[in-house]
Amino acid sequence: MAQQFDVSLKLLFQRSRGLVARELFGGPVETWLNVELPTIQNPRVDMLARAADGCLRHVELESHNSAELPRRVAEYYLGFHRHLKAHVDMVVLYVGREPLRMTSRFQTPSMLFEYRLLDIREFDGEPLVESEDLGDNMLALLTDFDPERVLQRVEARLRDLEAGEKSDAARLFVVLSGLRGLAKAVGGRIGMINIMENEVLGPAILKGECNILSAMLEEKFGPLPEWVMEKLQSAKGNQLIDWGKRAMRANDLESVFQ
Repeated sequence: MAQQFDVSLKLLFQRSRGLVARELFGGPVETWLNVELPTIQNPRVDMLARAADGCLRHVELESHNSAELPRRVAEYYLGFHRHLKAHVDMVVLYVGREPLRMTSRFQTPSMLFEYRLLDIREFDGEPLVESEDLGDNMLALLTDFDPERVLQRVEARLRDLEAGEKSDAARLFVVLSGLRGLAKAVGGRIGMINIMENEVLGPAILKGECNILSAMLEEKFGPLPEWVMEKLQSAKGNQLIDWGKRAMRANDLESVFQ
């Protein structure tokens, strides 16, 4: 499962040009480098890139606290230096569900090696949600920001994508949501996008929701005026959901549709 998260995050960052990607790689990525370090016990590295400023940066993704991480990062650094004959900035991005308990240094009586250790929860979710980069929007779900606002933003962005691109991005988002235990809920929400846009199923589902809300409003407020019926008949799926929530606590029809 951890490998699935790693692969998904790599795909996201390789496509993203957003705020988080720039924080990790220090600017736009010029080249992705595939480097194997056969002398290291675990030679698989996550993302090594040459930034537009010429600097080499390696980003390691961690979804669990690991006591071995500091030594592993130090070994990666030495392997890179041996192989590339150059300094590589080392960054670890922690995306796990548990609180971060790892240290950002490997230290022995004769050695001290330090690297950047970032916790995705400490990123400000507001600019990520408002970003024009879909990768930022998705990563906001891993911060402490309101998940409902993240879902609404991602849903809206997915609707603007072409069918193939939309499907790939939706699957990626569902996998990432598993890092917060939300895969089932997110999968259900995201899956409804394709259903609602289906030429046959979408209108049928929308009409059913409209009829249910209409009956609920009539039961609570009496016969519905024409302006209410016009709003219901021209509504989109999300509007019906929002109106239904308001209807439960509203004292008049105007409050439902404000």
